[in-house]
Amino acid sequence: FIVAAMYGVLAVLLVWRKLPDTLPAERRTRVGLAAVLIRYVTISRERAFITHAAVGAFTSAALFAYLSATPQIFIGGYGWNTAEYAALFGLNAIAYIGYNQMNPALVNRFGIGPVIVFAVSVLVMSCLILVALTLHPIGPLGVMVALLMSEIGFGLINPCAMVGALSRHQAHAGSASALLGTMQYTGGAIAGLTMGVLGNNTVGPMAVAMLACALAAAAAAWARPPLIFSPVEN
Repeated sequence: FIVAAMYGVLAVLLVWRKLPDTLPAERRTRVGLAAVLIRYVTISRERAFITHAAVGAFTSAALFAYLSATPQIFIGGYGWNTAEYAALFGLNAIAYIGYNQMNPALVNRFGIGPVIVFAVSVLVMSCLILVALTLHPIGPLGVMVALLMSEIGFGLINPCAMVGALSRHQAHAGSASALLGTMQYTGGAIAGLTMGVLGNNTVGPMAVAMLACALAAAAAAWARPPLIFSPVEN
C-alpha cells in the first residue's frame, strides 16, 4: 500500500506538470454541476453506451471478484505461501496483458462485435468450469487453468466495450468516459466487498459471483445495437 500510495502521488505530479489538456482552448466549455448531471443522464439513456458500458462493468466486477478472492483461496485454502501466490498472480497478469495486446489485431480482422461475443462466451465458460470445480474439486491446478482461461475475456472485453460505449459520443467523450469508468469501478468495488463478506477460503463464492457477473455481461452483449460512430464536433 505504501508503494501504491507513492506511485499515485508520482502519477498525480506527472499529470499535473507534464500532461497538457489535449482539447484546444477554443473548444472547451465551462458548465455547472447540474448541466454535467443532465449530460450524464442523457448519455446513459443511449442504448449503445449503456449496453457496452454494462458489458464492461460486469466484466470488471468479475475481475475484481477474482482479485479479491484468490488470495483467500490459494493462501488460506490451499496453503500456498505468498511467493507462490505472487507467481500465480504474475502469470495471470502476463496473460491479461498478452490478450490485451492481441485485441487490435482481432478487432481489425473480425470487428468489435464478434470479439465481444467470443470473449464473453469464453468468460462464461471459464466461470462454469469454476462452478463445476466447486462441486467436484480436483485441487488448485483446475482452478488455475480456469482463471487463465478467464483472462481471455478480461483482456479482450474491456477495450472493445470502451470503444462501443464511446462510439456515438465523440463530441463529449470526456463525460462518457468518466461515466463509463465510474460504472466499471463501482461494479468492481461491489464485487470486492461481496467477496470480503462471503469469502470462506473456498472457490465457491468466487465462482458463483464471477458466473453471475459473466452472465450479466453476456445479457448486455446480446442487447447491444449495431455500432455507428458519430462524428466529432468542430
